[in-house]
Amino acid sequence: MVGVLIGLPIEDKHRLEFGNCDHVHPNGLRLEVKSTARWQSWKLLDQAGNVRAVPKKPATPLNNGKFSVPMARAADTDVVGPTYKADVYVFCFHTETDLTRWDALDLAQWEFYFLRRDVLLTLGTKSISLSKLRELCPPMTASEFRERMAGGGNEGTVFLD
Repeated sequence: MVGVLIGLPIEDKHRLEFGNCDHVHPNGLRLEVKSTARWQSWKLLDQAGNVRAVPKKPATPLNNGKFSVPMARAADTDVVGPTYKADVYVFCFHTETDLTRWDALDLAQWEFYFLRRDVLLTLGTKSISLSKLRELCPPMTASEFRERMAGGGNEGTVFLD
């Protein structure tokens, strides 16, 4: 989803699990994508993958979303020690709570955020809450995210610096 929004060819799907990032932006920046949702699959599906008649738990409360942003040794360097391996971290949050309308492919049900590595380094964190993300940057729709990633407007220009 993020690859398509930033303009990568759809056939460019191959990703190495041990790579330093999920995508490389056309301008060369390395992007790591983190996502979470109000509904998690373990709440909706049983161990056989069948939909539960009744979800195991309710949807995650709106402000309780959390994203992992671990530091690790970069795969393409001899530098010792953990670091944030991407230049930019993209956070995607699926907001729908109504299971009858829930659709992971409906871009209107997603919020997008991004933080540069230097912001994460300043925070010195291994995870970030949705409420903290919202303090640092406003949520974007898919079209707003696409525009910012393309460098549209002042905020996009700042992103590409």
